[in-house]
Amino acid sequence: DTAAIVRKPHFPGTTPSGRRSVQKCVHAWESRRPGLKVTIRLVCGIAGISDFRIPPEDAARALARMSDALAHRGPDDSGLCLYPAAGAGLAVRRLALVDLITGAQPISNEDETLDLVTNGEIYNHRELRRELEQRGHRFRTSTDVEVILHLYEDLGTNCFQRLNGMFAAAILDNRTGTVVLARDRCGMKPLYYAETRAGFLFASEPGAILASQLLERAPDWEGLDIYLAVGYTPAPRTCFRGLRKLKAGHCLTVERGVVHEETYWSLAYRKSAPRPDEREYAEELEHILRAAVASHMDADVPIGAFVSGGWDSSLVGLMAAEASSARLSTFSIV
Repeated sequence: DTAAIVRKPHFPGTTPSGRRSVQKCVHAWESRRPGLKVTIRLVCGIAGISDFRIPPEDAARALARMSDALAHRGPDDSGLCLYPAAGAGLAVRRLALVDLITGAQPISNEDETLDLVTNGEIYNHRELRRELEQRGHRFRTSTDVEVILHLYEDLGTNCFQRLNGMFAAAILDNRTGTVVLARDRCGMKPLYYAETRAGFLFASEPGAILASQLLERAPDWEGLDIYLAVGYTPAPRTCFRGLRKLKAGHCLTVERGVVHEETYWSLAYRKSAPRPDEREYAEELEHILRAAVASHMDADVPIGAFVSGGWDSSLVGLMAAEASSARLSTFSIV
């Protein structure tokens, strides 16, 4: 059977009503094309706890509950590590796209003092890997996200400026319990956190943090008011009291219970020299679009495209088909 893997950061399947509507589409696709098997999957999910002030066995159970709450995001693999001496732990649910064999997470550095869990994809990982290997770094896997760990060893939190991709990442120094969180420039990948009496919690979804049973379930009325007014809750606000959303282009460090947040990227408009021929602009735009689409085609699983019939998705689908060595499957929801 042919399997179409749909990956989308804000897929409607994250809500019960969305899942029902998606399932109807799946039945429609499969009924129209005999032999087609459509698998709808979300994306990876990460979770963690640091500076915990509860017994290690309770922290382990809370982290396991958080991981279980993210099971729908990553059906291919799961990982959990707890460091009682450091008062911290990490968990991940993985949807494998790159390096299906050795890409299990958490990933450790050479001396196993740092661990990484990531939801997302790094598009410039090949050039970064070559650069890091030339500087003497040794890689454990072939997965794209391992470059984050080794860049952090060299550059600290400045490493996130070097990444071209969509990601939510967590790096744990298992000697001290220090945790560093980061979210991609445009916030395509979600990352939530909460400071509680039991410790600092973070996860890809609010439901995972609430599943820990370490944060009281209570509404943030101001957050709800904003949501009803504009249709979403701008970071760092959420609809839950005590639960916050990491801003896009930001990283956050938790060290000995102290939380420090900083901006590592912000949109800057620079004046470019005028060009005499608008064809130069068109050619540069086409080059940028083709490079962006080609960078998204790096995967060890089949890739498909949603096509709505508009100019944007049709153009992306065309460029993806031209960049693909195999026939590209496309899908439309009608």
